[in-house]
Amino acid sequence: TLLRSRPCVSCRFSDADRKLAEEWFEEGVALSLVERAILTGCGRKYVSWLNGSNLPPIRSLNYFRDILQEIAESDSPDEYYEFIKCQVGKLEGKWLSERVKSRN
Repeated sequence: TLLRSRPCVSCRFSDADRKLAEEWFEEGVALSLVERAILTGCGRKYVSWLNGSNLPPIRSLNYFRDILQEIAESDSPDEYYEFIKCQVGKLEGKWLSERVKSRN
């Protein structure tokens, strides 16, 4: 559900994605940490696209593996991720708006 909620993600949740999710579950990775990794990765993707990158959408949960590790090692407060969530919403809206304009 977290993956499907973002237009920058085109993921069918493959067997490899299921396996990675199971690994994270077995390792006790908190869902909130996964959500933060997805938000951060999506934010980076939108910034990339808004800066003119033609890279494809995110296609796999594996895209977030290194970001998850980065976040797990950081000591950023919860408020930071509330800010990120807000920023990702703005970036997503801007990207969607620009995408519509470029199609017209």
